[in-house]
Amino acid sequence: MWQSWHIVWKFTGRIFSLPNDDAYEKPDLFADLKRFDPEVVETYAITFHPRFAENRFAYVWINLDLHGKPNRENGTQIIRFKVTQSDPPTLDLSTGAKIFTWMTGGHNGGTIRFGPDGMLYIGMGDGGSANDPQGNGQNTDTLLGKILRIDVNGKAPYAIPKDNPFVGKPGFREEIWALGLRNPWRFSFDRATGDCYAGDIGQNLYEEIDLITKGGNYGWRMREATHAFQGGELRKDFVDPIIEYGRDKGQSVTGGFAYRGKQFPQLVGWYIYADYASGRFFGLTQRGGKVIASAELDVIFTDRAGQERPTLNRVQTSSFGEDADGEIYVCDYNGVIYRLVVR
Repeated sequence: MWQSWHIVWKFTGRIFSLPNDDAYEKPDLFADLKRFDPEVVETYAITFHPRFAENRFAYVWINLDLHGKPNRENGTQIIRFKVTQSDPPTLDLSTGAKIFTWMTGGHNGGTIRFGPDGMLYIGMGDGGSANDPQGNGQNTDTLLGKILRIDVNGKAPYAIPKDNPFVGKPGFREEIWALGLRNPWRFSFDRATGDCYAGDIGQNLYEEIDLITKGGNYGWRMREATHAFQGGELRKDFVDPIIEYGRDKGQSVTGGFAYRGKQFPQLVGWYIYADYASGRFFGLTQRGGKVIASAELDVIFTDRAGQERPTLNRVQTSSFGEDADGEIYVCDYNGVIYRLVVR
């Protein structure tokens, strides 16, 4: 059955399936997206429709070749595919349909995820380069530097939910759910509370974790975390991050998940995240947007048999994964997936 498979992807455009069984010998190819479009150079994310059992829909984020140029119009795409009912499953590439496209080139963000409300949320970076030279983070007439919310459940390719915060407001793209983000590298919803956490990568001095709320403005590029950026204004309407850290702890945050598993009961409800550059892991717990406790975590990594797997170098956490039981996995940029064990 479908529920017995995990799906993992490589930035190069290949996606694999792994049975939820430690006896497997090697992953199976779920899709080679270069067969869908030879210009695919990166796969950033994949998510499955909440009614997957009925419609078999999977949504994949792809980036196309820039051809040596700094950006490409419509070079980032979200494609909807159907998944076969074979064992192992595969993407039926013949069913690919474009749902959403935008300019690619830098600071692409990197997450698509269905919320508890059944809407599709999209994390958009400011487009680059340094200092957000186009001011996209605060420009409400562009989708860049935002979290978007769209409805893919009816009208093709999508509809704008009537309860989005800026519907009918002049000068605002109606897809916008939240704004003022630099490069939200991974956001997720707490499966118990519905809270949406995002790790937003800073530029010069600070990394931040944000609790994403309807209509929230997180301040980029006027500020970096809670600090004025290049003379920017610290406006009262900006939503503060729930936590920030400086270069003493790292320099590229990777957002994770609120832990809802069973192996580590002391961490239930804690949001787990990491820093790509320093290899360090952190956790926090909050109530109403106020952090109650936070800590650096002492972690080890195990293989599929549960045995500790020493790492030759620090783990460069490019992403996290969560299984059906709420247990958390760590994706190393160097091509290894670990089970996360907290001591």
